[in-house]
Amino acid sequence: MRGFGLILVLPVVWLLGDLLHSVWIRLRRNRFERDADRDAQGLLPAAHPISAGTGTKGILFVHGFVDLPKVFERWVSFFADTGDFTCRAMRLPGFGDNTCVPTLALWREAIEKELDDLRGSCGQVWIAGHSLGGALVLLTALKSPQKIRGLILLAPLVGVSTKRSLFVSPEFFYGLARRLFLSTRMFESPFSRIRRAMDDPKFKYVADCFIPFESYDALFEAVRILRKAETRPSLPLFAVVPTADSVVDPRVTEAWISDWAGPHEILRPDTGHVIPLDYDWRTFAARAVEFCGKH
Repeated sequence: MRGFGLILVLPVVWLLGDLLHSVWIRLRRNRFERDADRDAQGLLPAAHPISAGTGTKGILFVHGFVDLPKVFERWVSFFADTGDFTCRAMRLPGFGDNTCVPTLALWREAIEKELDDLRGSCGQVWIAGHSLGGALVLLTALKSPQKIRGLILLAPLVGVSTKRSLFVSPEFFYGLARRLFLSTRMFESPFSRIRRAMDDPKFKYVADCFIPFESYDALFEAVRILRKAETRPSLPLFAVVPTADSVVDPRVTEAWISDWAGPHEILRPDTGHVIPLDYDWRTFAARAVEFCGKH
C-alpha cells in the first residue's frame, strides 16, 4: 500500500511544483516588464545594433547568450578609432525583444545578412563573437569561409562548463527540466539582468533575464554541430580563452581549435567569462587589432 500511495503522491507533487514554478516565473517576469524601458518594437535600449567607423576593413561583433549589442559598445569604438575599421555590433533575434521565438537557423541567417551588408561596403570583413556568439562565428566560418577574412573569439562556447551542474552534463539537466516543466516554457537566467563593466561601474545596461526554452534548444544544437565538425577553417584566428571560466569549458575550446588550419594566436588570461567587460578588455582589444593588421 505504501508503494501505491507513493505512486499517487509523486505526480501530485510534480504537478504542484510545476504550477508553483509557473506562478513564480509569471510574477517575476511581470515585475521585470514593468521596469523594462522597451520601445515600440519591444526592444530594450541596449538591444539596438551599434555601428561606427568608416575604415576599409569591416568587423562584425556577435554577442553571447542572454546578452545584447551594448556589451560590445566600447570594442566598437576602440576598433573604429583606429581608422581602419567599419564596425557593427548586431543583435541576435530573440534577445532584447519580447516578440521573437529564436532558432539556430534564425541566428545564422541574421549573421549571414549582416556579413553580406558589411561586405557590400568593405573589402574584407572580420567577425568577432563572445560566448554563444563565438560558437555562431565558428559555424559561420565552417559554412561560409569565403565571406570572412578572419575570426576573433572571446570565451567561445564549444562546450558548456560542468562547474555549475555537479559534473553532470548541463544539457542533461536542461533536457530533464524541459520535460518536467509543462506550464512554463522559459527559465529565469542565472545571470544578473544588470550588466556592469568591471573597470567602469558607470558602464552598465539591462538585459533580458527570462529566456524561452527555444533559446536553450538552439544553443545546445550549435554545440552539437560544432563537436561533430571534422574540419577546421584555414582562416586567421585570434582567441581569448579564460582559464577561470565557469560558464564555458576552456579545455573543450582548446581541444577544438588545437587543429586549427590557419594562423592563430590564443591568449589564456586568468579571468572570468565576460571578456568584453573585463578589467583588461583594452589589452585584449589591442592585441586583436594588432592580429588583424598582421593578417
